Amino acid sequence: MVIKGDKINLIEISENDLLIMMEWRNDKDNRKYFFSQEIITFENQKKWYQSYLKKDNDKMFIIKTKNDISIGTIALYNINIDKKYGEIGRILIGDKKFRRMGYATRAIKLLINKAFEIFKLEEIFLQVSDNNRNAINLYKKCGFVINKQSQYKSIFKINNNVLLMYKKSR
Repeated sequence: MVIKGDKINLIEISENDLLIMMEWRNDKDNRKYFFSQEIITFENQKKWYQSYLKKDNDKMFIIKTKNDISIGTIALYNINIDKKYGEIGRILIGDKKFRRMGYATRAIKLLINKAFEIFKLEEIFLQVSDNNRNAINLYKKCGFVINKQSQYKSIFKINNNVLLMYKKSR
């Protein structure tokens, strides 16, 4: 699946992307914002990918510039067509020279618009550590609001250090 935007494209991941994804994931400056902060091996990355391929409710993308440079990742997962919701996450501008240039904002807006259009979702959720102020501000900029009393807390297994945010299609 390819989602084309004006300044970026989202290309569904392939096995060729695993090495760069692992490098971005293991970078200490990136890892500190993940729920799981352990370093992963290439073997772990391949096992995750094999598991990912078996899912039909998980779409992960490489964020590419119009010059075809891979700069990060984003995903839509826990897609529930019947209940019309999904979760967005795994958002990372892994290539540091492309940070603070609006690429994450573009990627989020592009993916949520396509999720509403293609999958006919009515709500998109995300989970974020309550101390990750930059990410929270980014998500607010993209139209997400904090939902402390969510009916979906049990589905997403939210704990005390994690905020659940959501955006409705209308």
